[in-house]
Amino acid sequence: MTQQRRRYQLDLRRYYRIPSVRVSLGIVLSLFIIAFFLIFAIRPTFATIAKLYKEIEESQKTLTTLEAKVKSLIKANDLMTKITPLLEKIDAGIPTSEAGVQDLAASIEAMAAQAGVSVESVTVGESLLNSTIAKPYAADKKGEVIELPYTIRVSGTFHNCMQMLQNMFRIARIASIENVSISKEGTKKQVTTISTGMTITGQAYYVANKNLIEKAMPETKAK
Repeated sequence: MTQQRRRYQLDLRRYYRIPSVRVSLGIVLSLFIIAFFLIFAIRPTFATIAKLYKEIEESQKTLTTLEAKVKSLIKANDLMTKITPLLEKIDAGIPTSEAGVQDLAASIEAMAAQAGVSVESVTVGESLLNSTIAKPYAADKKGEVIELPYTIRVSGTFHNCMQMLQNMFRIARIASIENVSISKEGTKKQVTTISTGMTITGQAYYVANKNLIEKAMPETKAK
């Protein structure tokens, strides 16, 4: 067995001395080394590269989503800029921070002066003032539209009274006109003092927490 083994070793040495065998063996060893590095060294690198590509794709999707949101926010901002003046008009029509009794009375007096009639009386229904005890106008409360009755008594010429009535239809505050009564004032002996009296009754509106209003003003609930 020992002689046979030596013979094989000699044959292998003699076989290795052949140039073609040496070249082929070198190629095989090179391929083996390359395969080794691919499996144990380069493979993790490829895995890392693939992971980075996946993260890049996810980042691009996120960027696309963010760009779409930015465009939506820009459009919303432009729309808000256009709507803001309208919101002021809406708040003037139906106040949400107060009942707006003084503003309503001031508007009526201004319209009367424009129409050239004399204001005999302006009566506005009861409203709850904002206080530290009850805050029915707070933004975090559930608001409802509440009626605010009003009565206006003016006097002047018939034409001026009609002008006053037309002005009431153009008031910034949203208000309904439920009844209009017209009468003549003065005596036949004093023709120069005869004038027209006009009474307008209706409802104005504001937004507030109805429950707080009813608790603070029991008569409102009774009505």
